[in-house]
Amino acid sequence: MSHRTAVTRRTAVAALAATALTFATAAVAAAPKPIVRAQRNAALAKTILVNAKGATLYRLSPETAKKILCDATCTPYWPPLTVKSANVKPVAGPGVKGKLTVFKSGGQFRVALRGYPLYMFIGDTKAGVTSGNNAQSFGGTWHVVTSK
Repeated sequence: MSHRTAVTRRTAVAALAATALTFATAAVAAAPKPIVRAQRNAALAKTILVNAKGATLYRLSPETAKKILCDATCTPYWPPLTVKSANVKPVAGPGVKGKLTVFKSGGQFRVALRGYPLYMFIGDTKAGVTSGNNAQSFGGTWHVVTSK
């Protein structure tokens, strides 16, 4: 093999490797970030679910995605976890058990886990706070959502 052929082959291999790396990097960069993730909460001594910003997620018992109790009078205090459209597939992070789904209610595309709509609480002033746990309002009891 001539020196010129060897150089050409090395150049071609290097170009292919660079192209493969570019596509792999683009695929990783394009991967959607989880909107729900599991996080250990020391105060509750449990692994709870939080949104992408670390805000505690709650569910209202006995509410389901088919029987909404938290309406327009409730959502200023308990904002639902939402996505921009029904076409968005919500992504769960490691440790989140169950399927995330999207349903429409009150003009919003809300996210549910295991059939239960997910909410934040305005009284939780920073990540990891669970001050809404066991609160009774809007026709039910609010519970921190755990990873189980």
